[in-house]
Amino acid sequence: MIEAVARRLEKTVGNACIIGAGASGIAAAKALQEREIPFDCFEKRDRVGGIWAIADGEDTSAAYRSLRINTSKKVTRFSDLPLADGLPDFPPRGDVDLYLNCYVDRHCLRDQITFGTGVERARLLEGGAWEVTLASGETRHYDWLVVANGHNERPRWPLPAIPGEFAGRQIHSHEYLDPTPMRGQRVVVVGLGNTAVDVAVECSYVADRLILSCRRGAHVIPRYVLGRPADQYPDSPWLPFRLRRVSQGLVRRLLLGAPGAHGLPVPDHRFGQASPTISGSLLPCLAEGRILARGELVRLDGEHVVFADGTRERVDVIVYCTGYEIDFPFFGSSLEEEVRSALPLYLRMFAPGLRQAAFVGLVQQWGALFPIAEAQAEFIADLMLGELALEDLPAQRGWIERERRRVRRRYVASARHEIMLDTGEYLRALRRAHRQARRRAAAGRSAGGRALLRRERRLADAERP
Repeated sequence: MIEAVARRLEKTVGNACIIGAGASGIAAAKALQEREIPFDCFEKRDRVGGIWAIADGEDTSAAYRSLRINTSKKVTRFSDLPLADGLPDFPPRGDVDLYLNCYVDRHCLRDQITFGTGVERARLLEGGAWEVTLASGETRHYDWLVVANGHNERPRWPLPAIPGEFAGRQIHSHEYLDPTPMRGQRVVVVGLGNTAVDVAVECSYVADRLILSCRRGAHVIPRYVLGRPADQYPDSPWLPFRLRRVSQGLVRRLLLGAPGAHGLPVPDHRFGQASPTISGSLLPCLAEGRILARGELVRLDGEHVVFADGTRERVDVIVYCTGYEIDFPFFGSSLEEEVRSALPLYLRMFAPGLRQAAFVGLVQQWGALFPIAEAQAEFIADLMLGELALEDLPAQRGWIERERRRVRRRYVASARHEIMLDTGEYLRALRRAHRQARRRAAAGRSAGGRALLRRERRLADAERP
């Protein structure tokens, strides 16, 4: 009888606050609801969907109107809801937005999301609970904090690193929705990532002149390989990544094209050491002359810009497709710095010592995000129930250091690749970690295990300022 009561007490997890109702937030909400864990989910916008949702009249978004997913519909899905068969292999933004809304309604989550209410402040109290202050001024307390706010909100600008002054218009891709304002303009698009290439290609049909400025090279790969989506081949969630294990030469050139073609800078890294640029349209546009490739933008000079090779061009608009900063505006500066210093997080979800807080979707993935968010949400929910137990703090820090070294060996050094992972590899590793954490929790139910848990909590509290 006493043991049964103890087990019930172990499963008393309190309540949770989920920040954000994008793909990661709704995955977390579904996992908690399935396990009957009380939660509140706060979304500052008036709809679910995160970056995939563009409201009427909205003039800034990480998702421009023509955006399509770069992973095929067969892998870009939650496990219990496939994308409709009638959709194209790579559905557009609007269809992904509709899919996420269908997922929310399928699991009856909408009534548990508070829309139009952002989290202004999340403060960790001395006892380990969280004090959450909403935009309305209301303050609530939670036992767990689940952070699912994404990392595409705070634009990363190269300015003022580029000297000089520019007389034309300068925008970040966060302000770009469609090519209409570029009609008849002389446009420079800065970057060679997926966003930069998409923006450059669609603007090239309406702009008077379109220049793509690239600081460094990238491997450009198509969505389709031999007539099939590249990520649907057997034994690989992402075929081109596996190709480098088969051939570094002929096969890749036949399927992907020669690096540095048509004036693009030759990549300074091997295939697989950085996020590829996925486009079947860039190389034809370069070959046809609709897009001109230039090197790094090094100086602004009134109505002109100057590139690294000394080329000087008169320009009307510059679009900086230079990515985003990881941002937690609801944390105080010290807490935000603590999280940043722990990147990549333990199991990509936890900052050591930051008790009863978890992060969902804080990754830059080579593959699809939805399966990652779902697996992370289920891990976190089981942890809240007491069915899983994390390693002690020294082991967590050791894991982070090993992962940090692995990431540095595998990928080029950049802020973007600091949180980079391969979806298939990560999901396999997370399943192993889930099994180990379950065994650890079972062992920890002994008296000695509970004493160890209390000791870990005291150590965590002592380390906090």
